[in-house]
Amino acid sequence: MLIRRIKREYFLYYSLYMALCTAAGAVFYHVCAPHYAFKAFWLIPIWFYLFGLFTGATYIFVERMMPHLTVHYHLIQKGVKFFLSMVIILSYAYFDEANRKAFLLTYLAYYFLNMGYELWFFCRIEMIKKMIERDNHSRKRYRRLKKQ
Repeated sequence: MLIRRIKREYFLYYSLYMALCTAAGAVFYHVCAPHYAFKAFWLIPIWFYLFGLFTGATYIFVERMMPHLTVHYHLIQKGVKFFLSMVIILSYAYFDEANRKAFLLTYLAYYFLNMGYELWFFCRIEMIKKMIERDNHSRKRYRRLKKQ
């Protein structure tokens, strides 16, 4: 039941969060900084959204099959994300020199916003799991004391 709840909440909240970030970025580029706007802007939120969906799906798999490896999963996932981000940034900078500064700043903003969201969500999940575990432990202890 907890896994289903985690899955539903993650995908719902992540979709809303990315929609808000994308809308804020589009408004920023069209209203505040139209001279920095670039055509590949939409690729950044799409990339982070797809990677976030993949992250959520694999987290649920790891949580179901190997719950003791969730911390290792987070570390590996962050490393892969960082490596792929470097490849994307360097590739874009190589092919589009005119817009590389705007792309880099936008990409970094999305990267850190996305990282903050994932950190908040997965820490929240770990806290919920610990509360459930502590509650179950307290119930077992109460039953033992009651039997004596």
